[in-house]
Amino acid sequence: MDTSGSNVIKQDLYENTPQEKPMVPADAQTLSKVGQSVPAAPTNIHNLNLRLIGNSAFNALVDERGSITWSCMPRFDADPVFCSLLRKNKDIGFFDIELQHFARSEQEYVKNTAILKTTLYDKFGNTLEMIDFCPLHQSAARVYRPTMLMRILNATGRPRIRVRLRPTFGYGWGVPEKTRGSNHIRYLVPTGTLRLTSNAPISYLLREVAFEVDGPIFLILMPDESLSVGIEEFAISTLEKTQAYWEEFVSYLAIPFEWQENVIRACITLKLLTYQETGAIVAAATTSIPREAQSKLQDLRYCRVEDMPHIIRTLNRLGMAPSMSQYLSFISNIVAEFVDNEDSQAGLQGIYGISLETLLHQKEVHRLSGYRGESPVVVGNNEFKEPAIASYGSIILAMAQCFFDQRLNTPGDDSTLFGRLEKLGQRILQDYKKPAANGTLNINHTVMCWAGCDRLSKIATKLGSTQKEQFWQRAADEVRAFILTTYWNDKDNHFCSDSACKQITPQVLLLSEIGFLAPDDPQFIDTIKAVEKHLVSKEHPFLLSAPQHKGNCYILYTVWYINALYSTGRVEESRNLFEEVLSCCNGCGTVGETIDPKTRELWGNFPHAITTTAIIYTALRLSIPWRNMI
Repeated sequence: MDTSGSNVIKQDLYENTPQEKPMVPADAQTLSKVGQSVPAAPTNIHNLNLRLIGNSAFNALVDERGSITWSCMPRFDADPVFCSLLRKNKDIGFFDIELQHFARSEQEYVKNTAILKTTLYDKFGNTLEMIDFCPLHQSAARVYRPTMLMRILNATGRPRIRVRLRPTFGYGWGVPEKTRGSNHIRYLVPTGTLRLTSNAPISYLLREVAFEVDGPIFLILMPDESLSVGIEEFAISTLEKTQAYWEEFVSYLAIPFEWQENVIRACITLKLLTYQETGAIVAAATTSIPREAQSKLQDLRYCRVEDMPHIIRTLNRLGMAPSMSQYLSFISNIVAEFVDNEDSQAGLQGIYGISLETLLHQKEVHRLSGYRGESPVVVGNNEFKEPAIASYGSIILAMAQCFFDQRLNTPGDDSTLFGRLEKLGQRILQDYKKPAANGTLNINHTVMCWAGCDRLSKIATKLGSTQKEQFWQRAADEVRAFILTTYWNDKDNHFCSDSACKQITPQVLLLSEIGFLAPDDPQFIDTIKAVEKHLVSKEHPFLLSAPQHKGNCYILYTVWYINALYSTGRVEESRNLFEEVLSCCNGCGTVGETIDPKTRELWGNFPHAITTTAIIYTALRLSIPWRNMI
């Protein structure tokens, strides 16, 4: 390790506070001293009133007072550098600016960007404005998206602050040793070295000493590299370029006349959940935030196949052709990998890593106490092991866009791609009647099998292959007949969610969205009535996940219900309920996976990509048309 021009800091890492001795793996002891002191802080009551910043390479969550509580570097699924969101005590794993004599805070995004502005007020009338962002802009004909987090501080009056940067590694196991230079601090972590460069007195930052802010302060956290220009020049220039990038991104969106601010924020969120290197879109930015107290914990920093057709449909409606093309390229690689290994009988998975990883073995992380003590925190997702018959139809449904959209680079008459998709269709015909581990079938899975065959028939028509069109149409008719006889409940006159015809869940609301039933089909109308009888609560506006369910509600299910209402002509009801859903977003317009219907508090991994996508799509659908107003 090169420490020239630097001094290794030998004193306790975080001073002037009570001490805790963090546990560190043996193989990390060369980088972090076992027993180094860290401060114990009062127990935190975490919530999801968080703001997302990022640059489509990594992201970070910032709380109401400007503390960065979660960030995985250098990519979405990496070891978190900041993880206090999943810790009981705020002792390590965060980056905050503590204002002395704090009174209150305000927070907003710079309009049409992912640049966050937090303003802290002290009780004497002094203010501190913090600008947080991750660089993202064009540079030398490429998109510049470094692993770099930038904070710009501006003061009114003479506020006193304490900068506390306490990264960690090993999912909270290790505290990095620090070295200092003339204008930077190095944090030595196993995967590399982080450097904080600043124009503030480095000794103040090292010892977390409170000091007056009498001019702009720049804090840049990045890999161990030197800046080629002055810090102020670099920070201001990068801020301006990043703002211009986001403003241009928003300018190309096909937004609705109504709910524009909500849709723009949701589109930016979806962009921040996109791993631009591969085009993958993760289900959420976090792991192990429960959907409700004492519920199963999941790591959703991966790509769920069932989300793919819904995301493609929404990107298409928004006019986000470049993002859609990248996402389709990622999906196409999944198809190619399946076809190349078809003899292995491994089958498609329901979830993949952001670089096409297939083995996502789940493990428990006991160093992190969990969100509000909900444990154990998990890394990885064992869903990759589960049979995923719906994945075949979901991918065909998503990839059908390639054959009909002339904006895309993928040629629409690509017989090779169609041949690969037919391999997926053959697996559908082989397996669509196979029950799950519990001995039953799920209507959503079987309907996605129908959709796969139906879209293959439509693609064959586009390609002029009458023989294949007829083959896949017969296949679709076969699966359709199976669905009508297996899931229709003659006694109660509605579709059920399971082949035993004992359950009704919100999944039946997708029968029209996928095209299996017309919105005015009496069977669909009767199924909506059954949903309203069993799943609509008299106590709150959110759809239940199962009859008599008393816990938190999936926001996505309510959005499905809204679309079902709209498609059947109940426009005013759908619009009123949509307004209720929008009111559930947090202070800056971001939404989680579930909601407590009594307190309106968000739960679940955050932000939730498919719920965000559904809100965008529904706003586009329900909004008054531009032509009616202008």
